[in-house]
Amino acid sequence: MKNLIPISIVVSIFLFAVAIGIILQVNQGHYFVEAAVKDGYAEIDARQLYINTNIAKSISAALLLVLFFVGARTTKRLFQVGQLKFALPIFLLYLMFYSSVCTMTHELLNTSFSFSILKSQAPTYVPAQAIISAIYYSIIGLAGLLASTTYTIIKCSKKVKGISLKALGSKFRAINFSSNFTLFLVIYIIRNPNFSISFGTIGLLTSMVIFSILSSKAGSLVLISFLSKGQLTFSKPIERISQAILSSFGIYSVGFLLFVLSFSFDSAFFSALETFPSTILLLFIIIVIAGLIAIALWKYNIAGVRTEAALSTAKSELSFLKSQINPHFLFNSLNSIYGIALAEKSPKTADGVQKLSEMMRFMLKENTQEKISLNKEIEYIHNYIDLQSLRLDTNKHVQLNVSIEQPCDGNISPMLLIPMIENAFKHGVSIDKPSFIDIALKCNEHYVSLNVKNSNHHKEKTAAEESGIGLENVRKRLELLYPEKHLFQVYENEETYEAFIKIELA
Repeated sequence: MKNLIPISIVVSIFLFAVAIGIILQVNQGHYFVEAAVKDGYAEIDARQLYINTNIAKSISAALLLVLFFVGARTTKRLFQVGQLKFALPIFLLYLMFYSSVCTMTHELLNTSFSFSILKSQAPTYVPAQAIISAIYYSIIGLAGLLASTTYTIIKCSKKVKGISLKALGSKFRAINFSSNFTLFLVIYIIRNPNFSISFGTIGLLTSMVIFSILSSKAGSLVLISFLSKGQLTFSKPIERISQAILSSFGIYSVGFLLFVLSFSFDSAFFSALETFPSTILLLFIIIVIAGLIAIALWKYNIAGVRTEAALSTAKSELSFLKSQINPHFLFNSLNSIYGIALAEKSPKTADGVQKLSEMMRFMLKENTQEKISLNKEIEYIHNYIDLQSLRLDTNKHVQLNVSIEQPCDGNISPMLLIPMIENAFKHGVSIDKPSFIDIALKCNEHYVSLNVKNSNHHKEKTAAEESGIGLENVRKRLELLYPEKHLFQVYENEETYEAFIKIELA
């Protein structure tokens, strides 16, 4: 799922729709000029009006693409910290800027909205042009932001929530689509009792299939908003409802955006503003129904769409991640002892070997369990820090500050805290440059937190180190083991690197 929707595909689809709009606009250029001349413009002024209109629309399209990426970046940050409920207020600020710039551009260039590719005359709904233009571009901008939200959630849901559309399975997708299609077909037949099979039925069924695909996707997005580790949960309802509404509306926004771009922001869409409230209400009802269908399929395991295979997959992934950790830490520790042995023959070597043996005992016995005492995890941390301190004892450039609260009650999954400390010793220490490592561990009966801050020395990294496999491993295990009960953040600049983790123990 990492590259489910590459950004290149998003840009390509956008540019393809824009290209269609440009072709239609150029092809209809002479009609535009003729219509302007009929309205009283001189031919040279009509041609300039046509050019100005195209420039304004091009600027609007470019800004729309920028708005999409800004929205995607904002959504990702809010999604990762569980604050998606603040997306809409932030989006409103973006929309004010986008609609204002687009409207002022049209006003400054003195463009015309009277000509329409889709209509032979001006639309009937024409109040003050600046106001209607601002509303029109606000709606288009909102569609762009909702589409970016859907894109981000589909791309990041596996990493952030531990569940993805793909993880729902092909059987679920097939039954979900069939349920939506059947429902729409039944409703249509009830509303049209004289329905009969004809040549026109093919077009009707094609439209119904497309709409059923969209609604089933929207329903699936509603479902994953309420899933955690494969189980339905309704904790943090505001956050989950926000995710469900934003992502599901984004599905329909994609189609609307492509249609608008393909017809180059055609003025005929102004007429649709009259039906905008009723359209939104209708889509909301469809999304609610589609969401209930998806939730019912999952909750009642209809046709076996939800099986123990998901649990098996999660356990396999967890075992794989834990198996990566064992050699990772053992080899790093052995390298430290080896460095000390080469440097000098002293009691430090014996002390280091003792620390290593205790760590190996932990790795072989404690690390295989699902949960261990938090005090045992902290004891391992102490051994690791002591071992690394032996290596750094002769390095006068390194300042090490350690603050660890003890005793700590409660249990924790093993090897979740140490990777942050190991990362600091590996990348935060230089032989000839001033270096520091600050380690602060706090705990009580409800949670444990660890903050590790170190100097950032830009060393040449291997491919594995470049990908951040150690901390990425921690992130994935936290998603599997402590969904919605953890906070994991990383801050980095040119001088420092800081990682923070907080885990609820209850």
